[in-house]
Amino acid sequence: MQPASRPCAWTSVGVWTLEFVWKLRQAIRQWAPDVLHCYSFTAELWGAIATRLLPASERPTLITSVRGTYEWYSANQWRMKHWASQRSQGIISNSREGAEYAARQMGLPMSRFSIVHNGVEVPEPPADAVATLRKEYTATTPNGQADAPFETLLLFVGRLVEHKNPPRLLMPSPAWPRNGSMCGCCWWAAARCTTRWQHASAN
Repeated sequence: MQPASRPCAWTSVGVWTLEFVWKLRQAIRQWAPDVLHCYSFTAELWGAIATRLLPASERPTLITSVRGTYEWYSANQWRMKHWASQRSQGIISNSREGAEYAARQMGLPMSRFSIVHNGVEVPEPPADAVATLRKEYTATTPNGQADAPFETLLLFVGRLVEHKNPPRLLMPSPAWPRNGSMCGCCWWAAARCTTRWQHASAN
């Protein structure tokens, strides 16, 4: 297989319109893909509607997705996601927890879901690089006599948005230190912390 792409952008001005869906339908018909993989709530709706507007013989295999647990979805959103998922030939989830949650909310069997985790293989970092990082993030020992490197260093990489729930990641922090060991948490994020998250991180 040879990778290829055909970038195309349409502006829907924040909401989808019949014109947008019709253009998507026409693009699908012109390109005649074998598989149409939609991986967001709105994309699933657009994809499901657009493919339904095609003759049955021209419809690509529709694949929908679950990314996370979507605790913030309303009942109507789950109904719409269920409608789109019922018309897909498979649902890809990036976690088992997300798949199980979505299955319960939509009343679908787990057999409809495939678990494909995110991420890539990361080689073992050089020992000297690890030592440098731990040395950079040091903390004073409880007795104040010396500085000691963190024995446990956690790194968060991602967007600081509400549904990522960073405060929840910090909830177990009081249980991290064991036998006087020190623990640190680094944040590498694509957005500023809100006041609430800054307070949670500081404490």
